Amino acid sequence: MKNTLRKFLIIFISSFVILNISFSCYAVNENVQVDENMVDSYFDGTNNEIEGISLDSNPIIDSSNAIEDEIHDDSFYDNKNQFTFSSKDVNISESLLGDTFIISSGTVTINSYISGNVFVGAKNVEITNNANIGSSLFCVSDTLAIDGNINGSVYAVNQSFNLKENSYIVCDLFVASDTLNLGGYIGRNANISCSNIEFLENTNINGNLNYSSNNEVNIPEKVVKGKVNYTKYETEDNSTPISQYIYSFISFIVVAIILYVIFRLLKARFISESKENFVSNLPKYILFGILGLIIPPIAFVILLMLNVTITLAFILLALYIIFMMISSSVAIISLSQLVVEKIKDKIKLNDTAKIIIAIIILSIIYKLLQLLPTLGFIITLIIVVIGLGIFIKNIIPVKNN
Repeated sequence: MKNTLRKFLIIFISSFVILNISFSCYAVNENVQVDENMVDSYFDGTNNEIEGISLDSNPIIDSSNAIEDEIHDDSFYDNKNQFTFSSKDVNISESLLGDTFIISSGTVTINSYISGNVFVGAKNVEITNNANIGSSLFCVSDTLAIDGNINGSVYAVNQSFNLKENSYIVCDLFVASDTLNLGGYIGRNANISCSNIEFLENTNINGNLNYSSNNEVNIPEKVVKGKVNYTKYETEDNSTPISQYIYSFISFIVVAIILYVIFRLLKARFISESKENFVSNLPKYILFGILGLIIPPIAFVILLMLNVTITLAFILLALYIIFMMISSSVAIISLSQLVVEKIKDKIKLNDTAKIIIAIIILSIIYKLLQLLPTLGFIITLIIVVIGLGIFIKNIIPVKNN
C-alpha cells in the first residue's frame, strides 16, 4: 500500500511540475496588431514596447520615461514576484519586476512600472496615468479606474469600471460590471457584460465590441473598427432543473464506486476496517479531518509568500483540492462497509455486491440530505471532515511491531 501510494504521488507531482514549468516557459509575448497611427498618438512616436521579464530587485523610478534606461541596467534583472497582503490601503509607487499579487481590504493605487502580470483583489483599485503594466491585469474589486498603460489584456469583475480617456490597453478587455464608462484605446476586442454602459468621445476599439446589457446602447461613430455584437440580458431562472439533481446523484455514485474498486485494488487499510475499529478511530478521524481542512490553506499562503516554493505551494493546493473532492466518497465507502457488516447474514450476496448496493443507497440518502437548508451544510461538513480524516490517517505509514 505504501509503495503504491508513493508511486502515485511521485507520478502526480512529477506531472504537475512538468506542466508548471511548461506554462511558465510559455511567454506572454502576444502578436498584437494595432493601429500605428493610434499608437503614435498615445506614445508620441516613442517605442514603449515592454517584453516579459523575470527579475528581482526594486529600483525606484520617477516616471514611465525612466523605464527604457532602467531596463538596460544589469542590476535590474534580479527580482522575484511580489506578494502583498494588507488590511490597509496599498500604494505602489516604485517599480516592481515579475508578477505582482495584491490582496487588500482597502484601496490599491498603482502609480509605477510593473514588468509582469498584476493580480489584485481589493475594495477599490486605481491605475494612474503614470502606471505602466508590462503584461495583463486581473482585478476583482468594487471599483476599478484605469488611466495608464496595460501592455497585455484586462480581466475585471467590478461593481463600477472606469476606463479613462488617456488609458491604453494593447490586447483585449474582458469586464463584467454593473456600471461602465469606456474611454481610451483598446488594441483588440472589448468583451463586456454590464447593466449600464457609457462611451466617452475618444473611445477607440481596434477590434470587435461584444457586449451584453439590459438595453442596446447608442455607440458613437468610429468608436469600433470591427463588428458590434449585442446580446440582451436574459431573465435568470434561479430554480435548478431536476435533471441537474439526477446528474449530480449519478456522478457521485459512480465516483464512489470507482474509488471503492481502486482502494480495494490498492488494499487501502480502511477498506478492511471492522465496525469496532471504525468506532474507536472516529475521534482520530475527526481530528485529522479538521487539521486537514485548516492546515493546507495556511501552508499554501506561507509557501506562496516564500517565492522559492511557489511550485510546491500549487502542488499542495492541487492535492488539497483532490482530497476534498474525494473525501465525501471515502466516508460513504466506510459507512457502507459498516452497514454491510451489520446485515451480512441477512442478504445472500457476495460482500462486494453488498457494499456496492450500500454505497448506492447511502449516496442517495446523503445527496438528499444535502438539499436541506442549513442542516444539509452541517451534514456535508461532517461527512467531508470524517472522509478527509480517514484518507489522511490511512496515508500515514504504520510501524510494524
